[in-house]
Amino acid sequence: SPAEYGRAALLTRSLHVYPDFAGNRSPLADSHMRGAVIGLSLDGHSVEALCALYVSALLALCCQLRHVLDEMSDGAGSPIVQLC
Repeated sequence: SPAEYGRAALLTRSLHVYPDFAGNRSPLADSHMRGAVIGLSLDGHSVEALCALYVSALLALCCQLRHVLDEMSDGAGSPIVQLC
């Protein structure tokens, strides 16, 4: 259930962001990819709607970072344990 994933999942359950608005540079290296925001409502100026958009964008960036790290880890032949 969405409640298991906390407030972020509940807040963004119907709002999705794909953040490649200027193409994807890593790891896919496809400059023709384009981003999207799916599920925007006409209530775009309420605090909850702005928070949902912010959290959706943050989750999307985290997923893309995970994709990059997974690709780097696969290419290196060993898992990445520490970033800095």
